[in-house]
Amino acid sequence: MARVFTREQFYELVWSKPMTHLAKDFAISDVALHKICRKHGIPNPPLGWWAKKAAGKKVKQTPLPEAKPGAPDRITIADGEFGRESANLAAARERARIQASEGDDNEAAPPHPFVDRTIAKLRKEKPSDIGLMAVSEGGLIKCEVAPRSVDRLAVILPRIVRAASLQGFQLVGGEGSAHFKSETEVIGFSISELVSREKHVLTDAERTKEEAWQRKRDLAARRNGWDSVFFDRPRFPEWD
Repeated sequence: MARVFTREQFYELVWSKPMTHLAKDFAISDVALHKICRKHGIPNPPLGWWAKKAAGKKVKQTPLPEAKPGAPDRITIADGEFGRESANLAAARERARIQASEGDDNEAAPPHPFVDRTIAKLRKEKPSDIGLMAVSEGGLIKCEVAPRSVDRLAVILPRIVRAASLQGFQLVGGEGSAHFKSETEVIGFSISELVSREKHVLTDAERTKEEAWQRKRDLAARRNGWDSVFFDRPRFPEWD
């Protein structure tokens, strides 16, 4: 989950420990953390401030200025982790997290017509033989999910659309399924829920039906021959 702070809370956090240490807590670089502070108008300790404080010298803490008109009142730090990835990917990930700092994952995201139409269409679909409902028409977000996941998807999709918009991508559609587009890039987008299946084991009720049919079959076979006893065998799912 993302961590959300007020400006005042983040200001106190920035002055509670060196930026290099705080950056590690958020799994981002101290450069990215400095940029988030500048983006939200939050002063941070100058070079040498912590060394002076550790040496017992008197240091001054810069007061938090008022937020600029229209500035967000929440700062969101998206979850992250340090991993082995290319420099380009790491840089892109940090730029995205800086831009996304204006979002608030705890607030309801605004509705979007593509999302609304996709969810409405999903609710009308019938599950396939593996239990998933799918939509992929023009102007809809391509999705394949279980019925029980539709309500959760109705919450997740608007948040994804909002997060993408903070990074300069708008959800657009046409003859094909909806996708994200910026001034220079187009990114395909779909939601697919994975399915895990196990061989079905008969329940006690199903086993009772199966045994009753077997008794009926054996009796009919003795009376009429085997050809007339297989049509009414109870059917059970092969997989769960």
